[in-house]
Amino acid sequence: MKYSVLFAAVIGLLLTACSNEEWDRHYNNTDVVLSDKSLADCIKDQAELSTFYHMIEIAGYEELLNSPQSLTVWAPTNSALASLNPATMDSTTVRELVENHISRFSYITTGLQREKIFLLSNKALWFAQNGSDFQFGTGTLVDKNQVARNGILHTINQYQPYNPNLWELLNRMDGIDSLQAYINSLIVTDEFDNTVNYLLENYASLDDEDSTYTVVIPDDAAWTKAFQSSLSYHTLYYKDGENVSLKKTGPNLSPQYAKAALINHLFFSKVSDPYAFDSIMSTNKAWFNVANLFQGANKYTASNGVLYKTDSLRMAPHESWQRPIVVEAEEPRFGRNNINNNLYFRSSEGTGYETSGDKYIVMEPTVTGGVSKVSVIFPIPNVLSATYDIYCVFVPERIANSVDPKPNKIDVGITFRKATGIYQPTTFTSVVKGIVTSADSITKVRLGRATFPWATPYDGTTNSVEVKLRIDNAVSTSQTTTMSRTMRIDCVIFEPVVN
Repeated sequence: MKYSVLFAAVIGLLLTACSNEEWDRHYNNTDVVLSDKSLADCIKDQAELSTFYHMIEIAGYEELLNSPQSLTVWAPTNSALASLNPATMDSTTVRELVENHISRFSYITTGLQREKIFLLSNKALWFAQNGSDFQFGTGTLVDKNQVARNGILHTINQYQPYNPNLWELLNRMDGIDSLQAYINSLIVTDEFDNTVNYLLENYASLDDEDSTYTVVIPDDAAWTKAFQSSLSYHTLYYKDGENVSLKKTGPNLSPQYAKAALINHLFFSKVSDPYAFDSIMSTNKAWFNVANLFQGANKYTASNGVLYKTDSLRMAPHESWQRPIVVEAEEPRFGRNNINNNLYFRSSEGTGYETSGDKYIVMEPTVTGGVSKVSVIFPIPNVLSATYDIYCVFVPERIANSVDPKPNKIDVGITFRKATGIYQPTTFTSVVKGIVTSADSITKVRLGRATFPWATPYDGTTNSVEVKLRIDNAVSTSQTTTMSRTMRIDCVIFEPVVN
């Protein structure tokens, strides 16, 4: 018990010391003039602050400044606000300006060096000593440390404009109605009555004052042109009120996918000056040439980054929405299917061969006759209504057999929904036959080219994946002395054909 009491006493002394130090930092100052007035009264009683007090009335902040809450106000003088007329300003602008000069808690100049102040506007400004003066943002204090019963009042010679963040700027900007309509359609109420903003959650936290972004935004004419281009790549098969591949009834979802593709690469995180780089990467991992992307765009500065408004969205389809599709052979979630073989995962690490992710698959035959082919079917997700060159990366037998490695002979077929709407998932059209792979080196083999009339976006279910690539080992029984019926595959690649 004796030791417990002693420990409590020591902790109490430490807490008292900390509290006194904090009190001294914020409140003990020989320059402080005590008052029993509220902050609202202190401001109202000073003729040189009459314009700011009128703004407080318009903004409805009299009640707060009369409340017992601890606050600090940096009040601009009338001369500082001479360029503004509260009577002609809209109430939102007035409220934001007032909030940009009020902070919770008390801040005095005693012991001040440099402190970041978080304001009621959700912005932050620096409060700092500058020689014999004190600065709040870009303003200089002309009177300081007036103590009201509920906080501290300073007066400054320059008002601090409210600087909107990128999300606010997007919603206030003229000439981008089409984009605004779409991004605000991404604000929904979930089943628990919570508001969810899918753009801020999934693309970029444009409302976060502690983040930094560069944003490129198409004006209405640029949006319309880019949307028509994107729509041609996102044409879903729609019949009798159903988006067929997605098994979803209702309106045609092609426009929604086309619009989503347009905003996919408009945001660049941790980039405050794009011109400091030759290329920058979007939040969705695509690289763009800075000189081309921002050519002719108008720059706007926000509190958490910069926005470039452009009259032409200079993103080629293959740079943005029609990017290469890579299906790793070991990835099972799209519904990969192997026939007449046992399929195993293998690592290439330490073999002298480099595969993507250091992984590949091996298909060992479970049948001996050449009639029953060793096969694997790869469903390909997110194929657009466009043209692709199709590749497969084969791993050589030498990775496991350095004595007498043999090549494979491959036949390839493909199935997808035809322009007529007919879909036969088990009927494969031949793409190429008799390709012989290397026994000694990893080879990226071009299998052929295909044009797909319908986009098939992946919705998380295997039913939505309609494009399927079948690879057969075509080695006959008589060829097994010189060729192998065991296949090794790294990945399948669909590369967009650039017009």
